[in-house]
Amino acid sequence: MAGDRLDDARREAQSSNSTGGSGILGALAGLSEAVAADDDDDRPRHAQPSTAPAVQVAQRGVGFLAYPYVDGRRGFAVHTQPGDDLPPWGREYAFRFSAEGAYLYDDVWRSGSSITLMAPKLYARASYDLMLEGPTPKLEGDIEVQGAVRDRLHFAGVEVGPQVVHEQTFAARFGLVGTLMLDDQRSLPDEPTLLPGIGAALELELYPVRPLVFTARGALSRIGGAVAVQGRVTASVMIRRFEIYAGYDHRLIGRVPLGGPTLGVAARF
Repeated sequence: MAGDRLDDARREAQSSNSTGGSGILGALAGLSEAVAADDDDDRPRHAQPSTAPAVQVAQRGVGFLAYPYVDGRRGFAVHTQPGDDLPPWGREYAFRFSAEGAYLYDDVWRSGSSITLMAPKLYARASYDLMLEGPTPKLEGDIEVQGAVRDRLHFAGVEVGPQVVHEQTFAARFGLVGTLMLDDQRSLPDEPTLLPGIGAALELELYPVRPLVFTARGALSRIGGAVAVQGRVTASVMIRRFEIYAGYDHRLIGRVPLGGPTLGVAARF
C-alpha cells in the first residue's frame, strides 16, 4: 500500500534475501577481483629494478575560493603554478553546511542535513535524514489514533573519498559510504533496531557561470538485506556564500521508492 511505504522499506532492509542485493554487490566484488588478477598476469615476472634517477615532478597548487564566484572570480577551485603559494583569496580547505526538505508523495516527507569538508585531494561528509509518514489515521483496536506521525525512519551516514577531478569550474569525487538506519517504528511496540549499510557514491559539481551551480549524484549501497540506490540532481543559485537549491532526489530501498522533489539552503565557508 502507498500509505505503508516506510514499513515496506523497513521490511526490505530487514530481509536477509532482498531481491538483487547479493547479485549486484557480488558482481562488483567479482569484477574487482578479475581486474586485480588481470593486473597480476600482466606484471613482468623477472623485471629488473631500474637504475635511472628518479625525476621529481612539481605539482601545481590547488585550493578553494571562500565560496563560488567570490569577488566576480570564476568557479570554485584555485590553481597556482608549481611551487607558488595560494593567493590571499584562496584557502586550502572548504566547508559546506546544508539543510533541506523533500516531499516523497503519499504523505511521506524527508528532512535532511549534512556537513562536507573538501580538501584538494579528498573530501569527507557526515549526513542525517529523517523520513516521516502521516498523518493518515490508524486504528488500534476500536480506537482511531489521530497522531500527526505514525511512522519514521532515521538515516545517519559518513562518506569519505578522493577528489577525482578538481578544476576551476568542475569537480568530481568518488567516496565510500557508511550508513546506519534506525528502525524507529513509534506506532508499534517493537524496540528500535539499527541496520548498518555500506556502499559507494559518485558526485559531480559544475560551476558554469555566476551564480549557478549544478550537481549530480549517484550512489549504490546495501542496507541490511536490501540494495539501496540514489539518483539526485540539483540546481543552485549562489547569493554571496549562501546557496538556495532545488532538484529531485530519487531513492530506492529494495523495491520501495522513496524519492521526490527537494528544496534546501546551504552555506559555504
